[in-house]
Amino acid sequence: MAGKEQKPGGGEKIVPGGAITNESGKSAGQIEQPSAADLKRDMKELEAKVEAARLLKEKNIKEKVSERESLIAEAESNEGLLKTAQETLEYFISIQDSGLLDEADAEKLKDLQALVLKLENQRTEIKKRFDEISSKPEILEKLQDAAGREDVERTVKNLTEQKLGELNPQIDALAEEIKNLAHRKDISAGVLKLQEQAVSGAWEKVKGVVKEAKAKLGNKSQFGDVLDEILEGSPTPEELYRGLASARKKLGLFQGKEKSAIDLIFSHEGLFNKYYSEKQKLKLFKQQDEQESREVDGIAERYEAVMLDSWDTQNRINELQNYPNGGDFPRTLNSRLHQKIKNFAEGREGNKMVGGIWDKVEKRAGEFLSWKNPREVEKKR
Repeated sequence: MAGKEQKPGGGEKIVPGGAITNESGKSAGQIEQPSAADLKRDMKELEAKVEAARLLKEKNIKEKVSERESLIAEAESNEGLLKTAQETLEYFISIQDSGLLDEADAEKLKDLQALVLKLENQRTEIKKRFDEISSKPEILEKLQDAAGREDVERTVKNLTEQKLGELNPQIDALAEEIKNLAHRKDISAGVLKLQEQAVSGAWEKVKGVVKEAKAKLGNKSQFGDVLDEILEGSPTPEELYRGLASARKKLGLFQGKEKSAIDLIFSHEGLFNKYYSEKQKLKLFKQQDEQESREVDGIAERYEAVMLDSWDTQNRINELQNYPNGGDFPRTLNSRLHQKIKNFAEGREGNKMVGGIWDKVEKRAGEFLSWKNPREVEKKR
């Protein structure tokens, strides 16, 4: 069957075989399949429209909430004016009832009556508009959210003030402990240095006596090694003298040089006593210094306890604010302690040891304890 074409300008034509096609060559009624790019474009356009609608709705809600707040202020102003107008009107009416109102005041009375009526009508209109806005679900939700935020802010404020009142004195006490320890360590360091010098000086004198004693023995004698062993193996002067006396008893009839060497040492008993005395003092000073160093551990434990307590408070705040990454509370406390340490180090009676002790405290308590939430660190393990 022969096909036929439409007149020029038509969109379809009948071709041999009877198929109806459009000008693009596709069969009439065939749906064109969109490409992936077309679908993505359509999706982005729809997303943009949805976002624009959301923003417009949010803007309208903010405007309504703002209008509602303005109505509250307007209602308060109107109510105050209405109260004053009513009181004035009542006074004018009482004067009128007494027959003392002249014509001018009578006109004022009418004006007051009109004003009171106007203000009452305004009060009605304000309330009507206020109720109309407040009854909208989206406004109620917004107001409830705002009330919830205010409640959270109030709770966080009270919690923060309470815990700061509890922990700030502990922080201040830690700062004082560090300052006092630094002061004692500073004194100990000076005393220790002087005592080491005293021991060194006494030892030089003892060493000179021993050298002189060995000189009596001659180059081939090995008795000098015996003297060294006795000296090095005697922690007290009493043990030194017992060792020397015992060694002298073992010497034979022809070992006069050895006996002379020992006798020389005995003749300088005062120098050896002084040396051992200075050594004992140095030992005590070192023990005291070590004890002071161990105090850092105790301070570190108390610092760690305060910081962990502050993180417990911070985690409570984070839960209230629905913000898991908050950390201002511990850092505020740590900054308070750090500033006090800095003031102690740089003040009039500055002590550089303060900073060193603080570094040890912070390291032993846990580096970055004021910055890393222990709860989050535990989760990552």
